[in-house]
Amino acid sequence: MTTRRHLLLGLLGGTAALAGCATDQQPTVESPTPSPLPSKKPSTKPSPTPTPSPTPVTRAPLTWLPVEDAATLLGPAVALKVPNLKQENPQTAGFAEADMWFCQPNGDSYTRLVPVFHSRYPTAVGPIRSMRPVDVPVLSPMGPVLGNTGAADWVMNYVKAHNENLERMTYLEWRDTGAYSVDRSRIYKANGKSQFDRAIMAHPAEMAQLAERMTAPPPADYLPFVADPAQSSATAGSAGHRVEVPYGRDFAMSYEYDPGTRQYARAQPWGPHIVEGDIQLVCDNVLIIQAAWRMDKIWKGGGAADPVVDIVDNTGPFFYLQGGKAVTGTWAKGAIAEKFTFTVAGGRPLAMAPGRTWVELPHTRSEIAIS
Repeated sequence: MTTRRHLLLGLLGGTAALAGCATDQQPTVESPTPSPLPSKKPSTKPSPTPTPSPTPVTRAPLTWLPVEDAATLLGPAVALKVPNLKQENPQTAGFAEADMWFCQPNGDSYTRLVPVFHSRYPTAVGPIRSMRPVDVPVLSPMGPVLGNTGAADWVMNYVKAHNENLERMTYLEWRDTGAYSVDRSRIYKANGKSQFDRAIMAHPAEMAQLAERMTAPPPADYLPFVADPAQSSATAGSAGHRVEVPYGRDFAMSYEYDPGTRQYARAQPWGPHIVEGDIQLVCDNVLIIQAAWRMDKIWKGGGAADPVVDIVDNTGPFFYLQGGKAVTGTWAKGAIAEKFTFTVAGGRPLAMAPGRTWVELPHTRSEIAIS
């Protein structure tokens, strides 16, 4: 805090006595002593009390929720690739501590998740799996560390080509640094071999400390938050207590609003989204960004095709749910490192209430059911 010192200058005044002299023939005349001026009565009117300056509120950039200690926000965002097959659930309890989450298409009736941590780093999060090409345009605007176990050669080359936007920490390259560990209780046998796809754990706090290039906090405007929930665009919306988000036939994510907690509980095709410790995943905001995707290869290198989500230099429909209300509009995104923008009816920008957000990325042909 900058301090200011004010220098007070005092001015001292004095009264000089003047004496007059005459010749020997005239008497000396002395100047009369002036009568003292009457003193002013002290004012009984009270001095106005200065209006105190409002205390600045420090807010987490990915949730816009107030935080007590600004020092907790100095590190980078840490994004992690997490699988979402039924047999790979539950995720660890640390998964529930994210500031925001992404659900991405990973083929028909198949998704992959990306929790992003910044305002707090849990001890461990897992299991960790491989990257997909959509990670680059989705995550680049926040400049994160990206934990993963690899990718197809062409996807690795694509990620490396955009190193200026994110810092890739792949398990095999970073496993001896403290960034990762193996939960041996999660190793299982298949075809006579030990399988580790459910056992790799990431340690976000260590990753943030190990970061070499992406060391700055994420920008405060990755999502269009407003400080006052009453200013949320959803307050003028229609009923939004429940929503289903399909990623394939009979494969939908859903959210149910609880007026008591003012949060949405997430469910997956096989039931409530529960992580270790019997923790139900909940969020304050649900943001559904619809975009077409296809199986393709968009960079040089070997490996099979992966889902390529068409969000670069594109637009499409979105839905936003908060507080039991829902609004819809149009999203737009320019280059890879540019953020999404969202416009609601009438051309107004979307205003989101502070809180933790699930971002879903279903296909444009998916029928979003809101009730």
